Amino acid sequence: MTQAEASLLKFLKIAREAEIEQGNFFGFQALKFRGKSFVILSGEHLVFRLDEDLRNEAMALAGASLWNPFGKEKRNWVQISSDEAVRWKYFFDAALRLIRTR
Repeated sequence: MTQAEASLLKFLKIAREAEIEQGNFFGFQALKFRGKSFVILSGEHLVFRLDEDLRNEAMALAGASLWNPFGKEKRNWVQISSDEAVRWKYFFDAALRLIRTR
C-alpha cells in the first residue's frame, strides 16, 4: 500500500462521520461528499479540489501541479506529491470545507 493509499483510507475513516463516501471519479479512487468528488488518488499522489487561493498555495509546494488526467488539465484540481504528504491533511480539510459549501 502506498503512502497515498494509506492516507486516503485514513481520511475516509475520519470522514465517515461527515457524510463522506468512497467512490470513483473517471476510474480513480475518490472521496465524495453528497456525490461530489473532492479528493482523488492518482498513483502515489493525492489530488484535491481547491478554490483559487488554496490552489495558488498548493501550487507553491515542491512537485505540485494541476491535475492532468487523460491530457486534459483540471484547473480546480491540484496534484500534491507524496513528498509533501505532511500537508495532505491540511488540503483535505480545505477541500472538504469547499465542497460542503457548493
